[in-house]
Amino acid sequence: MKKLIVNTLRTAGRVVPLPLLFKLTGEQLFLPFYHVVSDEYLPHISHLYQYRNTRHFEADLDFLLKFYKPVNLQELKYLQDEKLLHAKPCMLLSFDDGLRECAEVIAPILLRKGIPAVFFINPPFIDNKGLMYRYKASLIINQIKKGISEPVKKRIYEILGIPATFNLEAAVLKINFLLKQKLDEIAEILEVNFAGFLLKERPYMTSAQVKEMIDDGFNIGGHSMEHPLFSLLSYNEQWEQAKKSMEEITRDYQQETQSFSFPFTDHGISAKLIQQMHRTGVDFTFGSAGLKQDFSYRHLQRFPMEGTNLPASALVKAEYLYYLLKKPLGKHGIDRHMESTDIRIIIKILILFIILCLTLFLLEYK
Repeated sequence: MKKLIVNTLRTAGRVVPLPLLFKLTGEQLFLPFYHVVSDEYLPHISHLYQYRNTRHFEADLDFLLKFYKPVNLQELKYLQDEKLLHAKPCMLLSFDDGLRECAEVIAPILLRKGIPAVFFINPPFIDNKGLMYRYKASLIINQIKKGISEPVKKRIYEILGIPATFNLEAAVLKINFLLKQKLDEIAEILEVNFAGFLLKERPYMTSAQVKEMIDDGFNIGGHSMEHPLFSLLSYNEQWEQAKKSMEEITRDYQQETQSFSFPFTDHGISAKLIQQMHRTGVDFTFGSAGLKQDFSYRHLQRFPMEGTNLPASALVKAEYLYYLLKKPLGKHGIDRHMESTDIRIIIKILILFIILCLTLFLLEYK
């Protein structure tokens, strides 16, 4: 239902000015984020999500710059501390995973446009010392699409422990962090050489590139050690993933303002873990739930700008409209103690959605 509502709002948002949505929602801080921007085919990413090309990315930035003042982490901290955040619409732009395109494609565009940003990295992958398990899955699917024999398929199904009637590519994508060893087993059968890919393609930034970006004024933050879905881990494992990544970033890059973004999502992450990170020197932590309020002004929610070819105007306006639908029901925030969805809430959101659609229809044809 959420997908249907958001898709409808993306169309309806064409008739609503963004400044009006600032006033109606009271939300003027927006945190768009990406992973990669490229005009090339990237086999380690192409089977995971749709990414922006440079033309589309620059169009996104031009739209955002019309309505938001870009800030860096230090400026955001000052605005938060001095309670000046809502004086004008601001945005904090960020990028996850530390991919090579961050230094070679994204940073030059941002420097040309004068836009600061935060780049969240996994220290063990910098300098191409390792490859995140989801990128391994995409490379495997890339090989499967080229065609494999029935005996090889059978062996892969045996590794996965599923019937041969299941879609093989979908099954590979479902392999989670706890079962990531299966990806190495499948790669061996398919003769997909991850080490060779790292050596030849160099998908991640080097430490020299990271330091150069810091010299250019960009912020660097933590993104865990191995990019797991935190909800699959125990509390102690979550803490170790976060703590070690921040320790290595502090040691290697000496950031004035410490920041950490949870890989994939912060859904199911306890307030206790987030507070522990803040107590140990992390100034800001980030989730990816879109335009939502959280329990602490130091834990902020970002909005993903990938996975679609729709323009930024449609994505951003729809997110504000969706926030307006949830706000009267008290569902515009995240409860760290209970994140379940009640059927009565769904019905109320649906009713408000219908009312909003009728209102927008009347506005358009008035």
